[in-house]
Amino acid sequence: MKTIIADNKPTVVTLNKGEEYFLCACGKSGDQPLCDGSHVGSSFKPMSFTAEEDGEVYLCECKHSGNFPHCDGTQKQLRLNIGSPRDPRRDISHIFKDLSTVADFKRFADRVREISGGTPIGFKLSANRIERDIQFALDASADDIILDGRGGGTGAAPEIFRDHISVPNHSGTGKSRSLS
Repeated sequence: MKTIIADNKPTVVTLNKGEEYFLCACGKSGDQPLCDGSHVGSSFKPMSFTAEEDGEVYLCECKHSGNFPHCDGTQKQLRLNIGSPRDPRRDISHIFKDLSTVADFKRFADRVREISGGTPIGFKLSANRIERDIQFALDASADDIILDGRGGGTGAAPEIFRDHISVPNHSGTGKSRSLS
């Protein structure tokens, strides 16, 4: 059974410190992002967590966050197309306040190198806006760039990847070679 993407943006939820919350994992809850029991009879189980502090948080609704239950911007990487591209609900820049310009990323990369003793900084890019994204990574002082095209040429990739992510590897590789 596949998880249903509830939305392409996080939801602001006010939490109370010490309270336990149950987040929808199936995507069917009518009380997104919280569980309402709609998963009953399926293999899905809600994720429980206890609020560490009082206040508003941005909780994931795409069900693919690497920092679940909190939104980490994965829906932007997946380019989930719910609503129009100019839909203001798609803007999650509030989560990454300190990283928006080339200078911000360069400053961050330099700081990581400084505190780690010189760890190389890599950018993993989707083969989508290839020229622009590679130039951004170079300007931000990337040591390594990984260009990751989408799978699915054989139809073996999950539908969400096939339908919503970038271009196939062979197209991206050819375009990136023209930049060197």
